[in-house]
Amino acid sequence: MEIGFRVEAECFRTGVHTHIGSAYLTFIAIDKDYNPTEVLELIPETEEEKWCYEEAKKRRELRLQRAKPHRHR
Repeated sequence: MEIGFRVEAECFRTGVHTHIGSAYLTFIAIDKDYNPTEVLELIPETEEEKWCYEEAKKRRELRLQRAKPHRHR
């Protein structure tokens, strides 16, 4: 499961919000014996949810590609 975070700062004088950072954290569900387990799949409904879901899939694929062992000559 991937959770996205957006961090904003607020100027107390003007009330203006400024985006200062973003992050995506990945969590793994585990069972009572601490083994990875599957969870129900999320079904996006709105256009924004569908876009976020597709972008998350792209980030996952990239993570998996980067995690593959490198072959050394």
